[in-house]
Amino acid sequence: MADRLSALLDRFALSARVFHSGRLCGTARFDDDADGVGHLHVLRGGAIDLVDRHGVSQRLDAPTLLFFPRPLPHRLVAPESAPAELVCASIAFGAGGGDPLSAALPNHVVLPLADAPALASVLDLLFDEAFAEICGRAVALDRLAELLILHLLRHLLSAGEVRSGLLAGLADPRLSKVLIALHAAPAEPWTLERMAQVAGMSRARFAVHFPAVLGQTPMEYVTQWRLGLAMAQLRRGRAVKQVAHAVGYATASALARVFAARLGCSPLAWLARQTG
Repeated sequence: MADRLSALLDRFALSARVFHSGRLCGTARFDDDADGVGHLHVLRGGAIDLVDRHGVSQRLDAPTLLFFPRPLPHRLVAPESAPAELVCASIAFGAGGGDPLSAALPNHVVLPLADAPALASVLDLLFDEAFAEICGRAVALDRLAELLILHLLRHLLSAGEVRSGLLAGLADPRLSKVLIALHAAPAEPWTLERMAQVAGMSRARFAVHFPAVLGQTPMEYVTQWRLGLAMAQLRRGRAVKQVAHAVGYATASALARVFAARLGCSPLAWLARQTG
């Protein structure tokens, strides 16, 4: 099977920073994050209440992975009589927004570890590092948290637990061929006809099937993918003209028109807002 994730993670690099490992007693609050990061919480033992932004509470009393791919207010509440053992990390896909992967995931994932045996080996390593005092622990924890997220994405793909959006498209045998090719070569002259051909479908059938699974038309997805790549490259300091050619636009003006239509400003004005 072709690699469905590497091109995404290569262009929008996954990064993690573990900021807590140990017991939680009382309440930990996670509000909107100005840096746009998500959160990973892994409950090793004990019990916690997950309280969402609306005040709805869910008791978790077995080892569980919680993943918030985007900033979303929530609270973790551990009973004082039985402190929970947790590993918590901030998670980001690229920088400055625009990545399609975090946008394609549910608002949050609650996964009992017993339901995901493929994660066991990474979790064992994570817990060994988290609850010991050894050299290089912080660096190891960050890398293991990143590896855990990668294994989680694999699990979501193979289990078919995401019914719509990008992950659902990557799980579709025909649409995945198109998405992999588009992600690897965004500057190619993609048309509806060419994408249908890559998928091995008729133009009419492809034009119906793609939005039914991903929730947007094929050409809308092409534009969104290119725009996200352009945003990431602009933040890395590349010139607008270079960025335009790299993501499939003949001129800087053509890219500027996309920015104006989607974001209401020019590429440089957008960049100034991000770095100002």
